[in-house]
Amino acid sequence: MEGSKVGKEPIGQELLKRYANLADKAKGLAERAQTKLIPIMNNAPTVAEDEGKDMLEYPPLFSELREYYKTIKNALNDIDACLSRVEI
Repeated sequence: MEGSKVGKEPIGQELLKRYANLADKAKGLAERAQTKLIPIMNNAPTVAEDEGKDMLEYPPLFSELREYYKTIKNALNDIDACLSRVEI
């Protein structure tokens, strides 16, 4: 029977796992890029993006998804900043 939840996790939990894995991978890639490229990066300061405080209240599932989104966004911003400082 298609769509049955027998023996399966709820879709929300599956999505959380996928976003958690994606966030971990993005963060790891940003750290790896920084480590590998530091010998050829200039010392220009990077400008941090100030997003302000998100005042919206989300249900628990969406709150966790928002945190994974922020982690992924920060990792991509770190990779972008790292690449913009590379001098070859």
